[in-house]
Amino acid sequence: QHLGRTFWYAGAGDFDRVLRNVPRIQTDAEKLQRSWMIPWADQLRASALVASAPDGSEVSVPSERPPSPHLADEAVVAAQLRAGRPEAGLAECERHLAHYRDEGRVRAYWIFMELKIRALLALARFHDVCSAVEAALSAVEPLGWRTLAWRLRASRVEALCRLGDPRA
Repeated sequence: QHLGRTFWYAGAGDFDRVLRNVPRIQTDAEKLQRSWMIPWADQLRASALVASAPDGSEVSVPSERPPSPHLADEAVVAAQLRAGRPEAGLAECERHLAHYRDEGRVRAYWIFMELKIRALLALARFHDVCSAVEAALSAVEPLGWRTLAWRLRASRVEALCRLGDPRA
């Protein structure tokens, strides 16, 4: 339950609470012998550290354990975008996208596609953003991933506004 509530806090943007809750999740997971929870807690902590950092700041994403084969580990790319290095973020996205496509990891693939779109926005490649969003929406909407679809649409609107397109 605590892990689920902490995911909710992360989604609601309460990153201080996420950072306070993660040690308890890890302790409980070890005590209850639920080792599957630990990488999820690590990912929550890394994402909260990145999201709560000021724009333009360098964020070190801690990794006490080896990366999980089940999680996307998108905090590294998000940290690069937060630090104002969209080129590095885009390169990292491309590397992960190829890997996740080859492994058939659909959820991780589309998470990194969203990050790629954010990197393209930061690089002012607005036409590329629009075409990537269209491709992503055609795959994500049938899966019923509404939250991701909304974020993708928001990226498209931002790109169209920057292009001066009246469809925005």
